[in-house]
Amino acid sequence: MSEEAERLAFPHINSYNRFVAVAIPRIVRNFEPVTVNDGVGNTLTLSLDSICVDSPEYFDPRWKGPGRKTFPYECRITSRPYQGKITATVIVSINGNPTVEHVQIGHLPVMVKSDLCHLSAMDEAGLLKAKEDMGDLGGYFVHNGLEKLCRLIQTQKKYLPVGVYRPSMAKKIKNMSEYAVTFRSHDKNGCASQMALHYLTDHSIRVKIKIRKREYFIPLPMILRALSGKTDKEIHRSISAALGNDPGLVEYATLLLQSFSCEKRVTQTEAISYLGARFKLFFEIGAFGLHADKKTSESKKILNELPKDIDAFYAVLEKYTEISTHAEYGRKLINAAVAVHTDDFEEKYQVVILCVAKLLMVVAQKVVPDNSDSLDSHELITVGDIFTEILAEKVDIIRHRLVGSLLGHVILHNGLLTSSTFLKRAFKYAFIDITSTFGQLLSTGNLVLRNSSNFAMMQQTGFSIQAERLNYWRFFSHFRSVHRGAYFEEIRTTSIRKLLPESWGFLCPVHTPDGAPCGLLTHLAHQCEISHLSHRMPIHELVELGMLLAVGGTIGGVPVVQNGVVLGSVTSDLAPVFVQGIRKKKIQNKKMVYLEVFYQNHAGVQPAVILVNTPNRMMRPVLNIRENAVEYIGTTEQAFLQIENLGKTKTTNPTHRELDAANMLSVVAGSTPLGNFNPSPRNIYQCQMAKQSMGTPLNSQKYRTDQKTYVLDSPQVPILLTDIYKKFNLERYPIGKNIMIAIVSYTGYDIEDAVVINKASVNRGFMRGAILKTEEINLKKEKTKTLGTLMGDDGLPSIGASIKDGDEIYTVVDNEVMEEVKTKNKSMEDLRVESVAVFDTEDGKRGASIRFRIPRLPAIGDKFSSRHGQKGVCSILYEDEDMPFSESGITPDLIINPHAFPSRMSMGMFIENIATKVGAYSGELQDGSMFSYGEDGPDAHVYFGDKLESYGFRRGGGETLYSGITGKPLKVDIFFGMVYYQRLRHMVGDKYQVRTVGPVHNLTKQPIGGRKRAGGIRLGEMERDALISHGATTIIQDRMMACSDGAAFNVCKHCNTLCFFNAFKCTGCQSPKALVRVAFPYVFKYLVAELAAMNIGCRMKFKGI
Repeated sequence: MSEEAERLAFPHINSYNRFVAVAIPRIVRNFEPVTVNDGVGNTLTLSLDSICVDSPEYFDPRWKGPGRKTFPYECRITSRPYQGKITATVIVSINGNPTVEHVQIGHLPVMVKSDLCHLSAMDEAGLLKAKEDMGDLGGYFVHNGLEKLCRLIQTQKKYLPVGVYRPSMAKKIKNMSEYAVTFRSHDKNGCASQMALHYLTDHSIRVKIKIRKREYFIPLPMILRALSGKTDKEIHRSISAALGNDPGLVEYATLLLQSFSCEKRVTQTEAISYLGARFKLFFEIGAFGLHADKKTSESKKILNELPKDIDAFYAVLEKYTEISTHAEYGRKLINAAVAVHTDDFEEKYQVVILCVAKLLMVVAQKVVPDNSDSLDSHELITVGDIFTEILAEKVDIIRHRLVGSLLGHVILHNGLLTSSTFLKRAFKYAFIDITSTFGQLLSTGNLVLRNSSNFAMMQQTGFSIQAERLNYWRFFSHFRSVHRGAYFEEIRTTSIRKLLPESWGFLCPVHTPDGAPCGLLTHLAHQCEISHLSHRMPIHELVELGMLLAVGGTIGGVPVVQNGVVLGSVTSDLAPVFVQGIRKKKIQNKKMVYLEVFYQNHAGVQPAVILVNTPNRMMRPVLNIRENAVEYIGTTEQAFLQIENLGKTKTTNPTHRELDAANMLSVVAGSTPLGNFNPSPRNIYQCQMAKQSMGTPLNSQKYRTDQKTYVLDSPQVPILLTDIYKKFNLERYPIGKNIMIAIVSYTGYDIEDAVVINKASVNRGFMRGAILKTEEINLKKEKTKTLGTLMGDDGLPSIGASIKDGDEIYTVVDNEVMEEVKTKNKSMEDLRVESVAVFDTEDGKRGASIRFRIPRLPAIGDKFSSRHGQKGVCSILYEDEDMPFSESGITPDLIINPHAFPSRMSMGMFIENIATKVGAYSGELQDGSMFSYGEDGPDAHVYFGDKLESYGFRRGGGETLYSGITGKPLKVDIFFGMVYYQRLRHMVGDKYQVRTVGPVHNLTKQPIGGRKRAGGIRLGEMERDALISHGATTIIQDRMMACSDGAAFNVCKHCNTLCFFNAFKCTGCQSPKALVRVAFPYVFKYLVAELAAMNIGCRMKFKGI
């Protein structure tokens, strides 16, 4: 597999490896030790030493002993999760005597081909031995036998103040305006945090922080005084300097400063203590957090006697553990909510000042509010971020439960901390199993976090998807897909779906679905990479380049900000040279390859030099003209560069140059040949149809148990292909065939996108394929059932057996009643058993996985498509002798109507027709890369026309064809050649639904719905009206009575009521004389009965009976 193909899943693998190697140790380092004394001189201290994750192992439940290595293919067959054991090492110190305890806290899903996976170091031969595909990308999880992956989700970029104008914000609190600035960062554990500064109509500013899904608005003076302790004059000087001492803007700063006089806390200590007193409950447990090992009457009595007042309760806790002061709680709050990426209050102060300055510029309309939908203010949420949030929250919960258990023991039970029995119970209570949270994430995609509002913009669903393997193209596209978020799917606006110029080179403009997800689900360009390194440029190197360090908290000139920390400033004249020097060092230093550096000097932006080198940012390569070297640039950086394109349009004073015009395309879009000759919608359709084509899903298919896979017999590599197709080794997984087509209106069967297929071609193997389905037998939840028969057989079908519709597939014995339970084929088609895999489940029971092959020959109603969005349905299988033929006797495999082209303008298909014919006669593959022809290159029709003419054909691709019916030549030249066609998974065999009578609903007696249940197709009011307008009364009678819920009831002409009983007499007048038999839909009787239950009687009038 090529290096480019291996990198398709790198964003996922790198993120997971970073979580294991960096995030977990960081969470352990930041674990605050728990210290408790029991009042008699014993002191217990618990600290977390490490959290280790093992590689996946399988432990046989039938005997105790060491586990053995387990591989992904075993987990797929047995429906087990591919996961490793998580062990926490805890240091227990009692009266200064430390001991080490190892506690298992669950299992962590292991990503395939990550550093924890057994496949990570294997070459292609090793992968084959492990029963995996040679080109397996990794980057996914095997959970309960299914392949799952976590989506890449767009979110606000870290360490960049984002100006917001949103009219709806004015309704949030009193006096709030439409203007705000948001700032997103990560705390020391790697968890996301976001603060916002809101401008009020009284010229004050409130800082919004979010703690455990709750929002709090704190006056700005309180935050600034708590951070610095500076006087109002010094704060005014800092804000004015950040505003560039612009008189118009300084006036806003002066108005802001007037709101400071309303705040009574004027010193730093007073402000910090005030905040700590109001938020201390978030950092300590209350009485409800005390855990009693045994709820005795004495412990309940002690719990009820504890003080209700929080300060009095903390006074009780002080006897047993150290309680922080209000000032310490205030510092904890500021570290947890304001610029959480740094613990230095001076650095936090500088960040808040920059945010205040930007907010005032936005309010004064000196700076344009940022577009929250633009990619220049976005980065990605990756799997490592999701796992970090989960683990950090679980470790925090473990600590709180430890504190509650220890304090509950000494307070509610008057227990001693030296008891080893108690310590085991405390560990059992505190160290919760975290496996289920990861399992829920992968199973459902749902994630409920206390920090969800900061982490993913209130999103709680759509974090994971199944990595379907309908074909290889669909599989690898999952790893390159980027979603805006489940929350945005509900927003009915087009602004979030627009294709913006900032996405150039990062997100493919073509590869997005049509329909509801259009613009929300996009795909990375094939050269776009996701940063995974986190390095800072040394300060001494920045000083050498001309930066002045910040002194006294006031920044003069253009501020220099690196990863959210204000380091100093440079003069506006020196800033461009300063940035160029950083860019030179960036190219020379491999650690800085993903560094993003730019000077914000455009009109309408806040002046600053920004350096960002954090993970999860989208980067793409361009040529640095001055250094003559490839440089990776980011989404925000791109807007401040002059990048020269490769066309004839000239760029003024370019600093960079594009490497290839096709770099803006995804792998799938870039594999469409000559796509620049087609309208954009046709290329969009091809991106979807390529992922729906039958092809070669995997080369290790016999070891897999995918629920449903589509396989094409003898697929071919296209004769006309692109550089991207070859670069990513897609020739290993072809999805179609090179076929002969004629573009001619030959019969009446080729109208409305219908295609005519040569029946003889089908007999020779044209587009033949199969569906592979897997039936899993896992009885771990069925305690009384076992696989087999009462006669002792295995109960499984033999390999190669044909199972017809309604036949038995396998047998299970219910040991409770000693009865056989047979599972039958309900698929309405014949199945062929291809393989049977037998395994032992986790509880020692026998399970099995049966794979069926369902052959699918091309049939009328099946869907086919070229690579240019020309999709069509087979209308007839035409006899070969009736098909038109060329002078050399060649008949086409497929006929398409020429009327399919004028409205769609898919000219690329015409050129492919010529180019593929050239390749077939020359025996060479032809290059069809986008943008290779036209402008700077030769014209495609001239280039291929000349070659075609050299082989004795007309340069336009036309040939004289002869009618297969009359034998006479057709009057005009017919466009006749070869095109690469795909067979789509949409087949009539999966969708046809026919029914006369069958299962009905027990209550209404109407046909049930659903093809699998032999249900009917709904004939609604509009269909009924159409039939009435055509006078098709017999069809209406048949569909709505005979084949539905038609029934005959007794009706009394005397009292005009419906009789509900079978007795031949009226329910009302008790007489049989006036009864007549009338046909009604049965549901009418149901309606009358429902109305009668509400004391509403129905009367009917009759005529002619």
